Amino acid sequence: MNSSLLTGMKLNALSQSLHAQFEEQKEISAVDIEILALKIPEAADTDQLDYSESLLQKYRKCNFALNASPCYHQAVIRSYLDVGQQSRLIYILKKKYEYGIFVDDYSANMLMDWFLKAKNYPAAADVAFEVSLQEESSNPITRSLSLISCLQFLANAKPEQLNPPAPPKEEDDGKEVKIKVKYIRNDFFDHHFDLTNPQRLVGNALAYFCRNDSSGVGASCFTMGMALLHENGQVMVDHLKRVVEQKVKVNKDVIAWLEKLPANENAAMDQQVKALIEKVKAEHVDADATPLVSHLEKLLGAQLKQHESKDIEHLRGLIAKWAGERDQRYQKEQHRQLVAKKSSEIEAQLKALEEKEELLTFFKKEKDIVMTQWDGGIRKEPPPFTEEEMELKLMQRKHYKTYKKELLPKPRHRGPPKPRV
Repeated sequence: MNSSLLTGMKLNALSQSLHAQFEEQKEISAVDIEILALKIPEAADTDQLDYSESLLQKYRKCNFALNASPCYHQAVIRSYLDVGQQSRLIYILKKKYEYGIFVDDYSANMLMDWFLKAKNYPAAADVAFEVSLQEESSNPITRSLSLISCLQFLANAKPEQLNPPAPPKEEDDGKEVKIKVKYIRNDFFDHHFDLTNPQRLVGNALAYFCRNDSSGVGASCFTMGMALLHENGQVMVDHLKRVVEQKVKVNKDVIAWLEKLPANENAAMDQQVKALIEKVKAEHVDADATPLVSHLEKLLGAQLKQHESKDIEHLRGLIAKWAGERDQRYQKEQHRQLVAKKSSEIEAQLKALEEKEELLTFFKKEKDIVMTQWDGGIRKEPPPFTEEEMELKLMQRKHYKTYKKELLPKPRHRGPPKPRV
């Protein structure tokens, strides 16, 4: 933010310029929208923030959106945090089609740390959901923060937050209504990107982050995730059988969630699930009664000591690299716009010259223009005259004009009007 490129621009002037550019050219360059995202903290009020946010939506519809740099996503996230618009930021992250903002490890860590310290557990869980849906779990700090966010949300959420009531169904009046649609969606549910229920989203995140973790904490989180995601179906039965066969020790918090599973419509399946839960409760509960969140917080502390300084140095290097690349891309964009402007001016001049040449040479080429209507197939009927007759008519009109011009009386010079007596 201290570069001369950014300090020399004002948010109001930049946003108006980009809006006019989009209205005229239907495009906004990647470097321009990146600079706008970095200048969002200068917004004086919500109206100016709304105006800048509308430009983010317009940019998403441009071809240049394919060239968005990782700095752009970081800039949007940091800017909205700086202006205290966390709720709007969560909305933007969820609306991928409209805004196209994705979190990376560093921005996800920053957001979850921010929301956990503020005890805004639903927002922290939303960030964890985004990380799991993007299928990013390489950073151990991000993984631990995501698990803590999900567990804190489960522990503090109200029942209606985990399972929101379904919208009321419209009464069927028996009339058949036909609606025209462009295409028909296939009735398919992938249990990942199509999830909307918060409880199932938590389960999906827990199961995803711990799918390859064989430790006691990982196995406990994975079992809880499977319970929330698949409840008491066949998938849950198969998983509980593996827990029993592999003699996995799970945390006592997992048992509490297993006992909350709703009854299955299939009585035989329901009995099988309950028998497996009782067996896990009797033989496979970890003797350590420490809550699962406390285990994860302890693990996070060890990971921070090991990776925090490296991640900070790496992020600083990325920011310096992005700043240098931004200056270069800005110069290239300025050159591209200058070339495009000059090209349009040259094209306009060439078009004007062509029109002027056509006007000046019309009478010389009138015969060719008239005869082309029949030679080129524009008119199907035969021409009313031959080429010799056409030449004769042109010659007569030319001499007639000259003759008439010479016969015109010359205007007499009159002096000033005489004053009336």
